[in-house]
Amino acid sequence: MKNKVDKLYGKKIRKVQDLIKLKTDFEMVTPINKSGFGTIRFEDIRLKKNIHICAIFDKKLNITFYDKNVSFISDDSDTNLFVIKKNEDCYGVVDALGNLILPCVYKDITLDTEGDKEPDENTPIHVITKDKQHMLFNRKGQILGEPHQYIESICINDMFKFRDEDCCGTLDRNGQVTREFPYCRLKLVFEDEKVKYFIVENKNLSQGLIGLNGKVLIEIKKYRRVNYLGNDKFLVVDLKESSKIVNFHKLFKS
Repeated sequence: MKNKVDKLYGKKIRKVQDLIKLKTDFEMVTPINKSGFGTIRFEDIRLKKNIHICAIFDKKLNITFYDKNVSFISDDSDTNLFVIKKNEDCYGVVDALGNLILPCVYKDITLDTEGDKEPDENTPIHVITKDKQHMLFNRKGQILGEPHQYIESICINDMFKFRDEDCCGTLDRNGQVTREFPYCRLKLVFEDEKVKYFIVENKNLSQGLIGLNGKVLIEIKKYRRVNYLGNDKFLVVDLKESSKIVNFHKLFKS
């Protein structure tokens, strides 16, 4: 592996030991992860202004990436990708060797979008742009699907929730729309760690229930709140704030 070499005060930075010799103030060290790399964030106290510098190192403590313009680095997954920050709220992604995957132009980035399993090379990257659009990318930096007004940053049961101005629904891991409903909000209802129903909400804050097949099970115009109790039983509150427990077991089986 060929290290990327940089200089600080005329000294080459090749190993973690080289940073120690500079007597820098280490602020954060993350240990070597499953992909074989760790990170260091330190403050360059020799400069008049406090400058934060970040680096990536391998199992032999070789520096594989080092940039004096990077003030933040995070490996919030156990893969070989890292979120970096340049300037104020300008985030991007590099791999363990410093190759740029996503440029530092985004407001926020989530690498580990897996909510119910370990991340891998197929785990999508969640990104928020400067104009607050939400997007998904693969780990090669290629966009998946279309931008949306909002995309949940965590994938559950191989689906992402999304929301636009006049609809909401779910996306698959490739960013493609799998379900679309003419409502403003969507909540996943779980049973045995699996998504079983969708609670939807309109602009008037009324709620209803939809099955995985898209069938309307509880009309949205009738109830203010729909709460799942388990075993196909729901606590519903109507528009007059009257509550009752409803068992739709036979309806769900049909």
